[in-house]
This record gives sequence, C-alpha cells and structure tokens, in this order.
Amino acid sequence: EERLKKEEEERLKKEEEERLKQEEEERQRIEEEERLKQEEERLKQEEGEQPIVRGKVLFPFVPEEDNELELLAGQILYLVMAPPESDWWRGQIPDTGVEGVFPASYVTIIDGEELANVLFDFEAMEEGELNLKAGDVVSLFLSPEESPWWKGQNVTTGEIGVFPQEYVERT
Repeated sequence: EERLKKEEEERLKKEEEERLKQEEEERQRIEEEERLKQEEERLKQEEGEQPIVRGKVLFPFVPEEDNELELLAGQILYLVMAPPESDWWRGQIPDTGVEGVFPASYVTIIDGEELANVLFDFEAMEEGELNLKAGDVVSLFLSPEESPWWKGQNVTTGEIGVFPQEYVERT
C-alpha cells in the first residue's frame, strides 16, 4: 500500500510538471506572436505605409473586452480590416498605434478614398504580392495609371501588397 501511494504521488507530480511545462510553452508562444505582431507594425511604420482606408467615428464606443477599441465621436482612424459583410471592423488610432475591434455601424469610410472592386481572384506567387478574391475591396496606394501593377490594401483581409491592375475596377 505504501508503494502504491508513492507511485500515485509520483504520477501526480509528473502530471503537474507536464501541465506547468505546457503552460510555459503556451505563454512563450503567445509572447512570440505578440512580439512578431509588434515587429510587423514597426516595419510598416518604418516603410511609411499606413493603411489608406480611413474612417470617421460617428458615435462614441466604450470597449467591454480587451480586444475592443475605444472610439470618440469625430475621431479619424485607419481601417485595418473592414469586411463588408461583418458587423465588427478592426481599426487603428493613427496617433497612438492602438488597434482593436469596434461595431462597423459606429464608423463611416471617409469619402475621397481611392477604392477598387476586385473583379477576379488573384493568387500571390511572389513575396509582396496581394491575394485577391472576386468581390473584395482594395484601397489603392498611389499607383501610376500606366503601371501594370498597383499597390494597395485588401480592406477585407487587411493585407498590403501589389497586384495586377486589370484584376480591379476603380469605384
């Protein structure tokens, strides 16, 4: 009986060690994801590429969850992801870089932005190219009219890259 008790204690100890090891690995994975996200944002800012699509806040929004973004009426923000069929969009406050989600109905896209509708699917083959799906909306960066490749941000996915201009039609 003493031996069984000792074996049970050993088993419980090993289970606890394994659980702690898994928790530590998960914590490290989350930290690495956060570090990569911050590095990506830093590189984006270094390149001077801010998302082109901007929104104006219509109503104040007080976040209830950690991933939500506080909005003040009249505030201008960058729309990082704004899928047309979604009730929630992701945005970024230009001055602070703070990013989060908010109800889509609280923000309107500012007129005058250069948008294009995606006509055909385009699968990126090279680094820096932008995946497109028919029906997506792309916010255009300054692109020479005569250039066969344009640069923009897929408003649906938030990704930035280049794509063949004949795959889109300006709105």
